[in-house]
Amino acid sequence: MKNESTGALRKALLFAAIILCAALTVGCVASAWLMYNEEFYTTPKDLLIEKEDLSRMRRDAKLIVHHLLYADYYAAEPLEVVYADTATNLRYVLFDENGEIAASNVQAIAGKENYTYESGWKEIPVYLSEYRNANDETQTFTDITLERPNRERGDYHWDNTSTYRMFGMLAADLPVQDGYRFMHLLYNAVYGLRYAVYPVGAVSFLLAILCFILLMCASARRPRQAGLFPGPLHAVPFDLLAAVCIVPVALFLDLMSGLGVGSTGFTMAARIAASMLLIACVALGLLMSAAARIKTGTIFRNTVVWRTIMLLWEILKWFGRGLRKVGEVLWGLCGAIPRFWKLLVLFAALLFFEIMVFGASYPDVEVYWIFHVIEAVVLLGIALWRALSLRKLGKGGEALAAGNLSYHVDPGGMPRDLKKQAEALNRIGVGMNRAVEERMKSERMKTELITNVSHDIKTPLTSIINYTDLLSKEDSGNVKIREYTEVLTRQSVRLKRLIDDLVEASKASSGALDVSLVPCDASVFLEQAAGEYDQRLTDAGMTLCMAHPDHPVTILADGRRLWRVFDNLMNNILKYGQSGTRVYLTLEEINRFAVITFRNVSRDPLNVSPDELMERFVRGDASRSSATEGNGLGLSIAKSLTELQGGALTLAIDGDLFKATLHFPVAGSDPLPAAHPTPTLASGTHPPVLEA
Repeated sequence: MKNESTGALRKALLFAAIILCAALTVGCVASAWLMYNEEFYTTPKDLLIEKEDLSRMRRDAKLIVHHLLYADYYAAEPLEVVYADTATNLRYVLFDENGEIAASNVQAIAGKENYTYESGWKEIPVYLSEYRNANDETQTFTDITLERPNRERGDYHWDNTSTYRMFGMLAADLPVQDGYRFMHLLYNAVYGLRYAVYPVGAVSFLLAILCFILLMCASARRPRQAGLFPGPLHAVPFDLLAAVCIVPVALFLDLMSGLGVGSTGFTMAARIAASMLLIACVALGLLMSAAARIKTGTIFRNTVVWRTIMLLWEILKWFGRGLRKVGEVLWGLCGAIPRFWKLLVLFAALLFFEIMVFGASYPDVEVYWIFHVIEAVVLLGIALWRALSLRKLGKGGEALAAGNLSYHVDPGGMPRDLKKQAEALNRIGVGMNRAVEERMKSERMKTELITNVSHDIKTPLTSIINYTDLLSKEDSGNVKIREYTEVLTRQSVRLKRLIDDLVEASKASSGALDVSLVPCDASVFLEQAAGEYDQRLTDAGMTLCMAHPDHPVTILADGRRLWRVFDNLMNNILKYGQSGTRVYLTLEEINRFAVITFRNVSRDPLNVSPDELMERFVRGDASRSSATEGNGLGLSIAKSLTELQGGALTLAIDGDLFKATLHFPVAGSDPLPAAHPTPTLASGTHPPVLEA
């Protein structure tokens, strides 16, 4: 929560800094442009102020004349109050067209010659006969209609073309707080900063760019937290979000433009500033959302336009698939042209025959309908005949798929084309049955060959082992003879074990072993394995960890065969396990299955797949094979013996972690099919396998 608050505060500060710097940049640019148009860079300050003073004097002169001519309209207060010397810094003397003083806020001085330029007075002619409109066209006041918003006297026209002449000057030190004093102060302040707006604008622009880059980088990020946090509005399509933001802004700008008609300069500037601030905030918020979407890769995909395009694309693909299917159907029809043409000719013949019957029976329509009924009955019989034949073919295909190779489809009574299909199915069943029998025969021959050869080898091997044992017991002082005898004994025992394993593997894979399944407690086998191998594993530098339920877990198994499975798996761990690691032997009951797991860390890299390890004479990589005396039959024998007892053995390799898992149905549950190496429950799902 603290990180979120800190991140939000930083983004808010960057947001405000961007708005401030951007506003300062725009202000500097606008100021430079205005000062250039007002000739700040080519005119001395005194001349600029004098020019502004003369402009304001002209405006005041016209207002004074209007007050004189239309006092009832312009002023609730008299002219002497509105333009008193205490209300304005302007000191004026107004002469009418006859040269008489019409109005003044200074002590009258007879004669125009007293108001000289050298004395500070400015002569300001006031022409009421014409003015220039927005198109810079000259128009007379007699063409202008003036509105009177505060009066109910109706419209009136200017009715004179008088020319007035005013002499004006400003009071010393400008003691009155009016427009003249304000413009003098403003020009004095701005004139000294006329060149400073350029570096200030440049620096503010660079700061705005820098803050903008930092804000875009911080978008969808949080301090000291990895990952992206795009915010709650990220799910809204970007184009829809932009439209929702832009439309209210446009309505607001339209409202501001309507309210700005007739506004003063300050009010208009305030409204323009508010509008620009709103536009900047909305644009910056949209850019932040766009930056977050770019980081998450959804700037294009999460838009209404993109979704519409994808929808149209899916519709086009669906339409294309439909066209492809139609094409496949048409292609299939073209591939079956002989049958297709037969049906087409038959249909044409029936149609022609119906037309002939209708023409012959007209106008007795009853005859035509009787023919129609007979035709429908005949066609229905033909359809049922073919449907029953197709049903026979379907049953035959299902029987072959289920493994019933002796199933025979009776082709009697079938149409000729379907009869050929039935005979083909029967030939497939015969061929598959023959292939299975030949394979079984080959397996039996292999088993018999291995058994016979092994028996023939065992006889001389037994003699070698016996005589080697006698030699080892002879008292001989020759050390070499003792070493040679030990090598002979060790290799003879290894050869005998290899022959025994080879015979047992052959018999187990062919199903020639006798298996007697009786209820057994799987926990007892775990205890027996722990007692048998605990010390041996300790001597090899490994620690045995065993776990099983407190209650008995009863399975149907052959005790002798099951112990051989345990013995092979534990021997495998003893031979190939990494010293200094733990060996886990666990038993669990999961979903009516007894799950026995052997886990250990391999000493050497396991560079073969679990399926390859199950094959005969496979022991892993070359380095492991050369360092041990294994023959590569232990796992294969264990797998075959497990399946003969109705269980399943699966292997899993994760890096150097080796895991062997036995599955046996708990006594009283459905046995596992022997044909499936991986057990399958009745619902079609695999029994649970414990993960490492």
